[in-house]
Amino acid sequence: MRQFCTGCGKIVDKEWSFCGFCGCRKADQVQEAKKPGPVVNHLGAGPHFEKATHAWFHSTTLASEPSFPACSKYDYDEKVLEKMVRMEFSFEILVEKVEQNWKNIKDEKERLHAVNDVMKDQQEQAERRLVSLMEEVKKNQSRTLEKVVIDSNNRLEQMNAAFNKIQG
Repeated sequence: MRQFCTGCGKIVDKEWSFCGFCGCRKADQVQEAKKPGPVVNHLGAGPHFEKATHAWFHSTTLASEPSFPACSKYDYDEKVLEKMVRMEFSFEILVEKVEQNWKNIKDEKERLHAVNDVMKDQQEQAERRLVSLMEEVKKNQSRTLEKVVIDSNNRLEQMNAAFNKIQG
């Protein structure tokens, strides 16, 4: 038996769970398809009355249908489009965040290069100071050593002189 899909209005098989045209679930949203029967004129009116009755029937049928059915034939397209718009909006936000992060990374890189340059200068100054201190230590060490040698020689001469005096 065939039925009408209330989503798109096409005729679908009763065994189907979903409309093959618009994707609407059929369980609650189908009406049995009826073959249109002959218009019976009980009042004996002419063909104009039949046309007017037919027009009235169609207008009441259209007026009773909801303006936005639960599942329109464009429902899938609308949902895909809505999802694409949401994704595009999310992507734009993501692009802005990536650009901001990229800018922050560039700024941090420049800051780190400046800090690195300052530290290199400080290291060079410390190395120069260390070299000059080492040279000064060598000079002081040499002077101290010379003084110790001279003092030792003087004492040794004094002791030799005293020893010679005692022996002599």
